Amino acid sequence: MVRPLNDGHDFVFQLGGHAPRLSVGPGEQFTVFTEDCFSGRLTSVDGRPREVAPYPKVNPLVGPIAVEGIKAGDIMAIRLHRLEPARDWGVATISPNFGFLSGTRASPNLQAEQEERVWIWCLASDRTELTTQTSSGRTLRAGYRPFHGTLGVAPAHGEVRLGVVPGDFGGNFDIPDLTEGATLYLRANIDGGHIYIGDGHYAQGDGEIAGTAVEGAFFTTLSVERATADESFDWPRLETESHIGVI
Repeated sequence: MVRPLNDGHDFVFQLGGHAPRLSVGPGEQFTVFTEDCFSGRLTSVDGRPREVAPYPKVNPLVGPIAVEGIKAGDIMAIRLHRLEPARDWGVATISPNFGFLSGTRASPNLQAEQEERVWIWCLASDRTELTTQTSSGRTLRAGYRPFHGTLGVAPAHGEVRLGVVPGDFGGNFDIPDLTEGATLYLRANIDGGHIYIGDGHYAQGDGEIAGTAVEGAFFTTLSVERATADESFDWPRLETESHIGVI
């Protein structure tokens, strides 16, 4: 059964520390609306990312979602069945002191601070391609490759972690493999698991070199099941049709 969740306004920005908003059964398919990392507020090239989504109010997450029968210590298999774009456009940005194009507080370098810029990418009606216009009028094209940047569970020991960081609880991975048909395995740290998901992307290379991907909103259908017990399991594992890997 597909169950809707979220009216588009009630999001959180941390993993952990929340009462569950929904309880689902093992293997039950359900659908959630997930926002882009700017909460849908960056809609034009004249917008300013830091004004519409000041840190740490970035990467809004849906959740937590409790899974019936899951106990702390269980391994969960979280399957992404469908990522339906909620809009026909996405947004990409460059921001000062964010990403690899300029230094940050955590990784200073000698490059000049980048000018803040925004691109609106339009999704083709056949959902194969994204296009945007440069300031000089040039058209840029990129293949539509939908995936989620953030998927995780409540951390252990009652910790609360921002939705922009990764860890053994999952979190912000920003890897294109987290797409339709993929299964992410995570160990539940509390009963119910408490799953969080968000940070939809319409396209990205191997990483967010400029600081963002083409950020977009989704209606995402997923399901969760208990996986086979494995005492050696201690880090997120991702399975796709072609790869098995540890994140």
